[in-house]
Amino acid sequence: MSVVRTRMRYWAQLFSIVILVSSGHFAWPSRADAAERCEHTGTAKVISPNAQWVIRVYGETCDLGLTSSASVKVDLALAAPGSSAVSILSIDMPSDKLQWPRPKWESSSRIVIQVPSNANVALQMASFKNVNIELRFCPGGLAEHAAWSTYRSEYHKWVQDLAAWGKLRAQDPGTPLPKPAAPIPPQALQADASCER
Repeated sequence: MSVVRTRMRYWAQLFSIVILVSSGHFAWPSRADAAERCEHTGTAKVISPNAQWVIRVYGETCDLGLTSSASVKVDLALAAPGSSAVSILSIDMPSDKLQWPRPKWESSSRIVIQVPSNANVALQMASFKNVNIELRFCPGGLAEHAAWSTYRSEYHKWVQDLAAWGKLRAQDPGTPLPKPAAPIPPQALQADASCER
């Protein structure tokens, strides 16, 4: 009897949500609302040698309602007051602040940004208004970064395979299928001599 009541309660709640959405009394949060639910931490600034540009590195944690996001962003803007910034790099938030991107001006028109080889890069610009932007993956360079990208793809596939295997086992506990093996993360390669500690 309790199962019937639970199902009835579920359908009543679902029906209420449908009525609320269709009546126009419910609205998804606007971009402005979403921006207000983001917190910026650990801001660092690096000024170009000619003092024309400013790089800003900061952590951004956003409450998206049912989920949240955490990233580290690198913005570039003219040093003039009121200039709007553009994001030139965004990576998933590392567990250690020592792994945050480290931008360095090699000249007034070239930025090299050191990021961990295992960084999940969400956004990367190659240049902006005659300023060239280069990523340096440390410690193992581009080869190690590619190995981590492959590992992430294999890991997501493994999670899906594991869920499918679990579902099969629940339906038929005697199924002879072996449990999918988890992928192995890449081993750290030799440190690139250009990496800063």
